[in-house]
Amino acid sequence: MPSHSAKLITLDEDFSLETSKNDVIIRSLKSNKILFSTNELARKNFQTQLKNSGGFGLYYQEDYRVLSLVGPFLSLKYHVYSVGEKNGIGVGAHPAEETRYVSIDLRRPELLSKRLFALYEGAHSNQKNMLKLTDIFSEKEVLAALLADKIISEPLLRANIRVKSTKQLIQELFHGPLPEPLCGEYDDSLLNAFVFHHLEGGKVAVRISVSGAGPCRNNLTELGILLPIPALWRSDFNLAQKGKAGFLQRSQRQKDLKAVSYEFEHK
Repeated sequence: MPSHSAKLITLDEDFSLETSKNDVIIRSLKSNKILFSTNELARKNFQTQLKNSGGFGLYYQEDYRVLSLVGPFLSLKYHVYSVGEKNGIGVGAHPAEETRYVSIDLRRPELLSKRLFALYEGAHSNQKNMLKLTDIFSEKEVLAALLADKIISEPLLRANIRVKSTKQLIQELFHGPLPEPLCGEYDDSLLNAFVFHHLEGGKVAVRISVSGAGPCRNNLTELGILLPIPALWRSDFNLAQKGKAGFLQRSQRQKDLKAVSYEFEHK
């Protein structure tokens, strides 16, 4: 059960969302089992980074904010900052830092405890097990929507490249002509880094994050696309739009949710 200081939101007959100043918890209403906890995940990620720190000290910070929840699909904004330390002084060329969106299918709680869901380390690997836009919408619809965005389409047009799949699109963006901004990180995590923003004319507005790379690691570029709402999920999107079960990013309910932050240090 949530503490008296926690805010409880019933999402539907399956899930509840509990938020407090130091945790975001998704709980199964059928089993009362915790499926997702930012507190638990941040601690696991810190321990993972500590094992890879090469014997140096470590300062580590993570921030999470819930952005949308439609049916079983939870989307978060995630930020991580990590720097090795020796005698109180940072080591390495620069700190590791990233901001991105990440989406999770709560119907697959067995994945939440596995290594691939350590967001900092797993966001760019083991993508076959992570939720993608193409798991909810058709491949054809997602590809067409991405190509309609000028940030994506213009460098491909300049290089006279035609793509026939989202997989090819990501490969071309990763290895070929770079969209503006040039320091965006266009990799396999692109189709997982989404949030449902609002409904518009029978479609859902989706925001996709592109993390900054290298010297632009503090940057976050946001792509905006429109996708037809699948019949299978139409009721869930409508309930989220009305705030009856779940919520979209543009809703007041989402604005009322605060970010949770975690800091760890090992000397």
